[in-house]
Amino acid sequence: MVRGLAKMRCCMAAALLAVLQCQWNKRATNFGITVHHVSRPRPIQSSKHGRGPSTVKDWAICSLSFSLMICLRPATSAAKVRRRALGVAPPDILCAADWNVFGKDAGLRVGSPPGTCSDLQELDFSTMQQQMRHDGYSKLKQEDWSNGGHLTSLDAGIGLLEAAGLPEQFLLVFDEAWDVANSVSQTLEPIFGLKNNMDFFVFNVRPGKFGWNLHRDRPEGKLGLAEDGTPEYTTVWIAITDASPETSCIYVLPAHADPEYRTMSGSKYDKQVVAFALQHVRALPVESGTVLTWSHRLLHWGSAAPEAAAQARRTLTFAMAAPGYEQPLLDVQAGQRPSFEARLTLIAYTLICYHHSQPVPLNMQPLLIEIMQRHSEHLTVAAIVQQTGESLFRNMLAFCEMGGQTEMIAVEDAGDKMLSRFGMKTDWWHAECSAKRAKLPAREE
Repeated sequence: MVRGLAKMRCCMAAALLAVLQCQWNKRATNFGITVHHVSRPRPIQSSKHGRGPSTVKDWAICSLSFSLMICLRPATSAAKVRRRALGVAPPDILCAADWNVFGKDAGLRVGSPPGTCSDLQELDFSTMQQQMRHDGYSKLKQEDWSNGGHLTSLDAGIGLLEAAGLPEQFLLVFDEAWDVANSVSQTLEPIFGLKNNMDFFVFNVRPGKFGWNLHRDRPEGKLGLAEDGTPEYTTVWIAITDASPETSCIYVLPAHADPEYRTMSGSKYDKQVVAFALQHVRALPVESGTVLTWSHRLLHWGSAAPEAAAQARRTLTFAMAAPGYEQPLLDVQAGQRPSFEARLTLIAYTLICYHHSQPVPLNMQPLLIEIMQRHSEHLTVAAIVQQTGESLFRNMLAFCEMGGQTEMIAVEDAGDKMLSRFGMKTDWWHAECSAKRAKLPAREE
């Protein structure tokens, strides 16, 4: 019986090695490499006592067969996600079908049927409104809004994007990100009277990293505060994972303790204000599913995550604004999902706009410009004339500093198409591009 078992293990090892050889050859062909044929192992001879393999080589074959059986056993859904974490990006980032394959193991889809919202609990509007006016922020618990069940999938999706070397902002290609954002915005809209303006950002603060530095979301321009202190612009911050000082969380200086909250002096006094009111600073630790919303005038920052943090801090954020303060970047009906092409455009637009705060990897910059060239018609005029529009054009030119003449041509074309679509003057843009082009090498190496 022992001899039969040894022979069975040997045969299984040979079969598995043959399968691996086939798979290795398929993958290696792309690099002009061939894996040599794996010869069939000789039959294992039992020892004189009849107790199984008798040589080191025989034991190695048996051990290998057992290891291969363990490694190649059918994977659970969690194991599939971990295996995908080897870092395979969608073959074509501009193809919705490839994104469906990429996100499948995490439970993420592009173009799935719309879901239904569950009944929401009645909220105490007056308490949330009073806290917003007094402190400059408020919060929702997960049970206060629907579609919280998508958060596990969004967390896994960010992990896949990170492993594939793609910006976390590409989470916005998936339906589930929009379902969560729509649920939250529809819950908040009757409380503060604001609408989603489509200014999104996805955060993935890894252990040892940190969130964005001390700032106000709108330090200049219109004050945007009603007489009673209700803001006309808020940031909505959805905790995909738990957020605490142990993993990074948001810190704020409450509005009532901030002497610059109602002024529009930019951010030149922010550090002095925090130093003056240091004892009023608050950490805002939250559990997964909690929603923070704060005024554009609130002084806040994301703390550093300790090197030993148990997990990354992951959040989905967007802005809500009164129509008279800022208009949406996409023309999408409330509660609806944008088209796939519109999602790509918004991803490219926001990554470029926030390049100065979250630098875009060099190898990703040409793709973002290509998306803007192809699909910028999905943006509204607000994407150009509002504050983010200024950042867009400035940061597109910054892309060229690390690129070259080819990138410069694409950047100039993308900007020209956006301006021309709304009948805006393009002379200033071509002049800026010409000045930038003069500083670039005459030809690329």
